[in-house]
Amino acid sequence: MDIWESRDAFDRFVDDTYLPAMRSQGGPEPSRREFVHTYHAGAVLKYGTT
Repeated sequence: MDIWESRDAFDRFVDDTYLPAMRSQGGPEPSRREFVHTYHAGAVLKYGTT
């Protein structure tokens, strides 16, 4: 799981970086690509601060 700015940014990374790297190492093609929308639900605190 990771958080991306947009679906387009995620798809560009997968198509331009991830898949070519996997193919070059003989890795399998992914069986599916999932994208789940997230929503901000409150204050976000930087880890390690109070």
